[in-house]
Amino acid sequence: MNRIINRLKGLLAYPHWYKNILPLNKIAKSQFKLMPKSIKNEQFDIVVTWIDSNDPKWISTYEHYCNLELNQDNLFKSENNKERLYSLDSLKYFLRGIDKYVSGYRKIFIITNSKIPNWLKIDPLKIEIVPHELIFPEGSALPNYNSIAIETCIHRIPGLLEKYVYSNDDFLFIKPTNLDDFFFKGEIPIYSTIDTFVEQSNQSSIFATSGFHSMIKLREFFNCNQMIYLDHAPAPFRKSWCQEIEKQIQREVDKIRGYRFRRSDIIGFTNAFVPNFFHLSGKAILSIPSINRFRDYETRDFRFFRHHLFLFSLKLGLTSKTFCFYDSKLKSEEDFKRPLQVLNKIYPKPSSFEK
Repeated sequence: MNRIINRLKGLLAYPHWYKNILPLNKIAKSQFKLMPKSIKNEQFDIVVTWIDSNDPKWISTYEHYCNLELNQDNLFKSENNKERLYSLDSLKYFLRGIDKYVSGYRKIFIITNSKIPNWLKIDPLKIEIVPHELIFPEGSALPNYNSIAIETCIHRIPGLLEKYVYSNDDFLFIKPTNLDDFFFKGEIPIYSTIDTFVEQSNQSSIFATSGFHSMIKLREFFNCNQMIYLDHAPAPFRKSWCQEIEKQIQREVDKIRGYRFRRSDIIGFTNAFVPNFFHLSGKAILSIPSINRFRDYETRDFRFFRHHLFLFSLKLGLTSKTFCFYDSKLKSEEDFKRPLQVLNKIYPKPSSFEK
């Protein structure tokens, strides 16, 4: 019954998903239905990108390169401002969510080019700090503030397992989660998607333009006139597959790594090109939105009664397994007050990663 209700909710919320994506998904999923189940106790890694935007050294270097480079063409000024990177210590709550709800992971890799938080306790067996210099190849633009460029280097992390989940630090786990939530039968990446992306040069955001350029590049490999549009959520990857894709579009990847800031003329390697390459190759399947639905919460969502409604839904088990706490529009201490109250109610106890 729950499955039927979820499908009906998904049909009402995302009619395009059922019209455009579900038929493709059935074809892909049929290829994997005879696969054996995942190996018991198999592990995966978690990778998160994070910066401390209050770090004086980071601020100084960032502002220096902003003054040098942000007047160039094809740069999204709004996507490269410091306010977009401001955070209410979301890494702490991200780790609390993992500690409380995620099972089967081996290690968390934190990619950063800023100082380590004072509260963070480093356990070499469970958590590792990855500086940009360790994963960017020679000739890249360093220091780098371009998330798309940083994401092209994730699969280059030394010691990274074959299966890993990439997440932003504002994706918070709020329900029990394991390998099978990200990999079908523990093997095939599952991508949460809400629609298809049609060919149009949409200049409204960096994700729209990178999606557009990704589709143009995909046509060099596949006969396609649309691609999946990923939900804003943690996403699974396989290291060897990413390495192979990089080889096939090496010039494009090197170009991205040469840009210190986000630009409007590059592909979205992790958020668009790779998942679509997997899917069009028959190596990935797509999740039904109502089952694995994710939600962005902004400042206005915690005014009046809405935060109480969210907490009540959480108690009843009516929320998704994760949600995105979108905090880049929070500007003042007053803006942060209510969201912090909510986060501390969700995660009242420190994690094992805190001193």
